[in-house]
Amino acid sequence: MVINDNEVYETRNGLMIMQSYEVRIKGNKLHDNTLLDGAGIFMFDTFDSQIKNNRIVDNRKGIYLENAIGNDISFNKIAGNHLGLDVGEASKDNRNFLNNFLHNNQQVVTTINSENDFFVSEHGNYWDDQRHITLDGNTLVDFAYKSGDAFHHMIAEEPLLQAFSGSPAIQMWNAIEQFTPIPSDTFITDPYPLVEPAPIDHIGTEAEALEEGKMLAGPALFFSSLVVFSSGLMIMARRRRL
Repeated sequence: MVINDNEVYETRNGLMIMQSYEVRIKGNKLHDNTLLDGAGIFMFDTFDSQIKNNRIVDNRKGIYLENAIGNDISFNKIAGNHLGLDVGEASKDNRNFLNNFLHNNQQVVTTINSENDFFVSEHGNYWDDQRHITLDGNTLVDFAYKSGDAFHHMIAEEPLLQAFSGSPAIQMWNAIEQFTPIPSDTFITDPYPLVEPAPIDHIGTEAEALEEGKMLAGPALFFSSLVVFSSGLMIMARRRRL
């Protein structure tokens, strides 16, 4: 079964896939599904399926997996959700790679001892809350990405902490977790995080394409301007010496 080129918004779940095998979910736009605990894609009792080239934006949860086994999740834009990816109970052997996680309050949460991969053949995902350090200039960040969010599990114990979700303090905590080995059974690790966002085929409207182009062009323009400015200073300094 193929679910292709749909736009679903302002519902509880954009797509709900249940008790299925070998489903192909491609090229859909799933956004603003925020009713109750809604998700862009809710996958339950689903096996050997594929979620690829979708735009999953501004939902309560981007993708929610429960008893989902052996699925491939790749080349998706998962952005602006309260929670990007929720790997729920009995979900294992899923492969998450070449996705772009952007501006989610929480990127990924998992159950204890998650048995899912966040890379395939040394291709991980792009995480916008990671410092993209690459000393050798290749396409991979020099440090593994770690998420799983101990704060999420603290909320389960004390719901009032939800008020601090997405706050600067929690963002700082998440940043520290990238470099400090805080013991936890709920972390996921992406050993091959990307320096630049992965290319997404399904762009959507022309306005969205332009906006995405601006997002990707911004850092490049800043770097180019910095190079030009630095070059100008060097030329002026040389002229003064002469």
